[in-house]
Amino acid sequence: MQAHTNTESFGNKKHQSTMSYPKKLVAHLKRGIPADDLDEELIPDAFKNAVEEWKQAVSRDSKNAKARTAADAKLCEALSLFLTANFAPENLPAAKKILTKAEDIECTWIKVTGFDFDGNNIPIVNLEAGFSLEFKKNWSQEDLSSWEAKQDDPLAWCVNFWWSFDEVDEDDWEGYLDTNDGVDLVISE
Repeated sequence: MQAHTNTESFGNKKHQSTMSYPKKLVAHLKRGIPADDLDEELIPDAFKNAVEEWKQAVSRDSKNAKARTAADAKLCEALSLFLTANFAPENLPAAKKILTKAEDIECTWIKVTGFDFDGNNIPIVNLEAGFSLEFKKNWSQEDLSSWEAKQDDPLAWCVNFWWSFDEVDEDDWEGYLDTNDGVDLVISE
């Protein structure tokens, strides 16, 4: 798809519209840690049940690597239901210069790829999340990397991840994964 500018006359004024270039991007979060652990009584039953089922499977099949891998994959899928992410261009003002939309964009999918309870009720997680963004130019990953090298912060600075429990009031607990070992954002197609 090539960008073009279309100029139409409306009375004495000209209206200019610019094509956008939709891109699918994937954000990777390494070791996302919630700011605080959540009190056990506030954790939803569906979450507790998934964790308990995982613990039982791991205990029962402790020497069976294939069964452990299956139990881990099942828990990753269950945990994914309690997480969300968004892309917030206001986190990096320069993002508004390369994207056609300035409002927050929710992730199109999210997937836990690893976890570590580390003695807590809510685990440290590795995540992937997909986003559909519209660029002003038809950028490749190399173009994005070059642009990021000229900025103070990468485009991934716009990505936010958090635990989302419907039953938990944000005043009681903030599940943002602000502490982590890094976030990257890559163009996937």
